[in-house]
Amino acid sequence: MTYFQIENNRTARLVTDDFRVRNLVAKGLTFQLPNFKFTKAHKEGGWDGNICFFKRHSNTLEVGLIDLAQEKAREIGMIIPVVDKRPDTPIKLDPSYDIAHVLDGKTLRDYQEDAIRTIFTRTRGIIQSPTGSGKTVIAAGAIKIANL
Repeated sequence: MTYFQIENNRTARLVTDDFRVRNLVAKGLTFQLPNFKFTKAHKEGGWDGNICFFKRHSNTLEVGLIDLAQEKAREIGMIIPVVDKRPDTPIKLDPSYDIAHVLDGKTLRDYQEDAIRTIFTRTRGIIQSPTGSGKTVIAAGAIKIANL
């Protein structure tokens, strides 16, 4: 059986024994960079300008590229299903945790604290906030807490 197995929010693995499928996915995720002919690597004969987003040695790709790989497979009549192995439960955050001072020397605003608490009630998502509101600070705080 052939399928994409999503292992975390970043990485998916192509599970298959069929080398033709591996080649199909690799070909579908290979692109030639514009202006590669001007690079030193190409001029010295060491690079053809192609970059492949499928790692053959580990059969992995970025989760965001699954749709493109499936589209290439459909072009030849093949359907590659997806099996999602990510945990359904988010990281639990102690309600009494002092989020306001999680970043050394930086006191978070109330809405930034609320955003971080919300992050820990979800398994994945997008931080959407106006320009200058501190999305980077929110993400940094959430990352620091997740790594504690």
